[in-house]
Amino acid sequence: MIARNLRSLHLAFAAVLVATASSCSCGNSSEKNIGVTITSPTNGAVISQANDVDASTPGIQISVKVHVTNVTNKATASFAVNGLVIAGLDKVALQAAQDSGEDIAENVTVPAGSDAIVVKVNDASTNKTGSAVANISVTAAAQCTFVTPANGSTVTADEDSSTPVFNQKVTVQCPASLSGLTGTLQVAVLVGSNRQNLAPATTTLDATGLATFDKAALGEGTNALAFTASDSTGATQGTANETVTVSTGRCPLIDSDPTNVIYNVAGGAPPDPSETRPAVADADPNTPGIQEPFTGYVDLTSCPGAAVTLIINGAA
Repeated sequence: MIARNLRSLHLAFAAVLVATASSCSCGNSSEKNIGVTITSPTNGAVISQANDVDASTPGIQISVKVHVTNVTNKATASFAVNGLVIAGLDKVALQAAQDSGEDIAENVTVPAGSDAIVVKVNDASTNKTGSAVANISVTAAAQCTFVTPANGSTVTADEDSSTPVFNQKVTVQCPASLSGLTGTLQVAVLVGSNRQNLAPATTTLDATGLATFDKAALGEGTNALAFTASDSTGATQGTANETVTVSTGRCPLIDSDPTNVIYNVAGGAPPDPSETRPAVADADPNTPGIQEPFTGYVDLTSCPGAAVTLIINGAA
């Protein structure tokens, strides 16, 4: 009697277990957490101006791609950078999630420095959520490269001997995303510990991101070339640096004054108003005409015993 009662109890308990198991929805996809993966940019990625997808907008814009699983057609996503939800991307319908594709948020602006991109997904049909984070590093300026002359090279041929300065064609390659920006070339002639900055030259980067300076002025000896590509706001978007040597057999000589002084003695229009000083700058008013002290530096290591001749308007 006791044994039959125990057996009946066992059977009843088993029936309860079966009934409970049959009503459980465990294993159904609707009960799983939403899977969210940021496929681009990847975690740890380094972003530069070369990755900009919208050159017409200041700063760096990228596309954020996300892959989502276990969602219905009621799922939406929000995109945020450094904790701030992006305007217009706070409730994006996920279309590609239905066919295992990627959803893309275009033109997401990322500031320079360390950024955290966060994508949060909510499914209104199942009340399930999911999220993912991609930590990236953004550099403000892209790396451009001097094409000609090459870094560390020596040039000897003046490309325009009709001018009193040494001319050389200089080209700089930047990412194509910088096309249309303004390129500026600054040349500094180095003689020993002395440095003279020449007048900067500017050009516009072509459709491939190439900047061409047809007749860049260089000086005898060592030249430090610095290039910048700037947008319409003046912000630097690309840089490059190199050193080249000009060797024509002349002695390197630089003026201690970094500007070329032009005196408007006759009172007419000066050749370049930015480089003009008034006649009151005369260093010796008691002598007819304008007197200007001149101090220059000659590299005596390469030109021992060099003699300097000052030529004004073609006359020594």
